[in-house]
Amino acid sequence: MPQKPRLLVVDDEQNILNSLQRFFKFKGYEVVTCLSGEKALEVLGQSPPFSVIISDYRMPGMNGVDFLKSARNLCPHTVRIVLSGFADLVAIISAVNEGSIFKFIAKPWNDEELHTTIQDAVEYYNAKIARQDALSSMETNHLQQSPDFQLYKSLFEGMPVGFVGINSNNNIRIFNEYAGKALNISNSVIGASASTALPPELFDQLKRPGSEVNVHTFHFTFNNRGITCLEQYVPDYDLTGLTLIVDQ
Repeated sequence: MPQKPRLLVVDDEQNILNSLQRFFKFKGYEVVTCLSGEKALEVLGQSPPFSVIISDYRMPGMNGVDFLKSARNLCPHTVRIVLSGFADLVAIISAVNEGSIFKFIAKPWNDEELHTTIQDAVEYYNAKIARQDALSSMETNHLQQSPDFQLYKSLFEGMPVGFVGINSNNNIRIFNEYAGKALNISNSVIGASASTALPPELFDQLKRPGSEVNVHTFHFTFNNRGITCLEQYVPDYDLTGLTLIVDQ
């Protein structure tokens, strides 16, 4: 059975959230709702990827445009849509031009027109993911055929520590046998998003996976075993390296 597209709907009015949730669930979507941008950012940091985010513009605290700009940093492939009245048009057009928003939908909206827009957004999201997967596969093949990379990997295969490499797109590029056993991961995770492939006990404590970081050391527990992790950027391979030491 095909996986349902996931929607995140953000609005400070509960009746609007209830209405959109009923409508899109009936249309076959998985729907998560939040009453604020701040809460929605928490959800984005802890949940599997969403195909589309629908956000109101005028909300207390963080407005919809600011929320969607922050959401883009957390999930760059997710398609972002804002609901608003025409009074907010200047701010929204600016956000569209910056690439933070895929489309603006005026209030009040027509349900079927909104559904058509979401269908288009899901198709756009799926196309982006397919393109990214193809590029990731090409990048992985190129990287793994590099003699320097093979030497680097063999070095870690011979050490009594685990190693996982994450690239700037937050995808797993390498791990050694020790890490595979410690984290219960297999070769199928190569090229996959670190946020879904790695245990949350590990991933949630990373500072900036796939980016330049100073050494960051922390401890976590997985499968009843304590593990110390050293997170550090590896410039020669443009990877964030995670060195894992299992407590004895």
